[in-house]
Amino acid sequence: MKVRLGIILIDGAVDYVPPAIVAQAVEGARIGLALLDRGVTRLAMGRVAGGAFGVSAFADAAVAILPGFEQPRNFVF
Repeated sequence: MKVRLGIILIDGAVDYVPPAIVAQAVEGARIGLALLDRGVTRLAMGRVAGGAFGVSAFADAAVAILPGFEQPRNFVF
C-alpha cells in the first residue's frame, strides 16, 4: 500500500529536496525544511501544486546539515 502525505517535515538542513520525497506528497501538501542557500541555512516552506514543487524561505537559522541530501553533481568535461 502506497501512503501519500499532506505534510512532510525534514528535520535538518538539506541542499535540495529529492524527487522521491516530493512524490510522497499529495496535491497541495506542504513540506517544511531548512534549505542551504550559498552557505546560509534558511527555514522554508514548500508546497506541491500542479505536479510541481516550490519553496519560499522565511527566516535564517542555525540547523544541523543532514547527510545524503546533497545536490547531485552534473557531468562536466
